Amino acid sequence: MKEVGILQLMEKITKGTVKVAVIGLGYVGLPMAVEMARAGYDVYGVDSDPVKVAKLLQGQSYIIDIDDDALEGLIGQRLHPVTDIKVLEHSDIVVICVPTPLTDDHQPDTSYIETAIDQAIPHLRKQTLLILESTTYPGTTEELIRPVIEQRRGWTVGQDFYVCFSPERVDPGSVHFNIRNTPKVIGGCTPDCLAAGVAFYGSFLEQMVPVSSTTVAEAAKLFENTFRSVNIGMVNELTAACEKIGINIWEVLDAAATKPFGYMPFYPGPGIGGSLYSGRSAVFVMEIRAAWA
Repeated sequence: MKEVGILQLMEKITKGTVKVAVIGLGYVGLPMAVEMARAGYDVYGVDSDPVKVAKLLQGQSYIIDIDDDALEGLIGQRLHPVTDIKVLEHSDIVVICVPTPLTDDHQPDTSYIETAIDQAIPHLRKQTLLILESTTYPGTTEELIRPVIEQRRGWTVGQDFYVCFSPERVDPGSVHFNIRNTPKVIGGCTPDCLAAGVAFYGSFLEQMVPVSSTTVAEAAKLFENTFRSVNIGMVNELTAACEKIGINIWEVLDAAATKPFGYMPFYPGPGIGGSLYSGRSAVFVMEIRAAWA
């Protein structure tokens, strides 16, 4: 028989009465918070930058995928931008969307995640579902989130609180894919954690992709990023080679793209970047392989 706590959480999710806190209102967190608010949830958008919060309170967006009109009717009604993390005391679900860059030594910088967890722990209440969306190395959730909360609060995951990892898949500026129609990968620390995460995201997103663990979900995201990084790097190298021998790279790519299997087109550009490892996921893969060897 399931614990009373998970049944109560699932009932709140089913009824749409859970209150949600999104920590980090960048290009990942703000669109997610807006989508949750559109779905009818009461959402606290938590960010340490008072300038961002002030702009949102004035109905002004600073994210390419969210225009000012998207905020109209949400700010102050369903979406509440704040700097005070104490709102977690009133939240049933906490979603962490903070940056995870690499250090100057090409090592994973999880300091934003650790700070978010450290600040959140005193304000978490029992039966809270915590979901990490930040791109990170496989094992982060089980190393930096689950045991820290268990030790500091004396709780047991899957009974007193629930933890999932569900990697962001934002494609900034895309006219085809958005939060709602992009399949959502998710893994939980326990079956009840996963069930709660799937129920919540599944209530407003079109397709859920549950996996067996948080580590699998973390690794899947890293594979996605590395695939993109490697292929963009390759096509940029190919562009230089085509120019040298006097042929048009665009004609080459258009011809290659006609193959209906085993090929995905990538195009020349400045490379990849952003706050999530600055496009250097391949470095992380080497670190992981060494750690697992």
